[in-house]
Amino acid sequence: MKVEKKNGHGILSIADQGTGIAAKDLSHIFERFFRGDASRSKNDSDGYGLGLAIAKRIIDMHSGTIGVKSSKGKGTTVVVEIPLSKRA
Repeated sequence: MKVEKKNGHGILSIADQGTGIAAKDLSHIFERFFRGDASRSKNDSDGYGLGLAIAKRIIDMHSGTIGVKSSKGKGTTVVVEIPLSKRA
């Protein structure tokens, strides 16, 4: 995890070395109830596919952005950028 202040924005970057996200799924990961890996059923995994949709909504409400870069089998990096207040 990396946190920095740059050009009046707070930037949070989180990376993992996990299984990654398939390229075909990347454009859908912020949709409510989306679960990309069909092999992960409700029996195998907790959650309902709402976390990233909620995170994106909160970030949007603060005029921020969230981006994801991922390669199947190589991991994922998520970058959140939010404007800082004039006092920060």
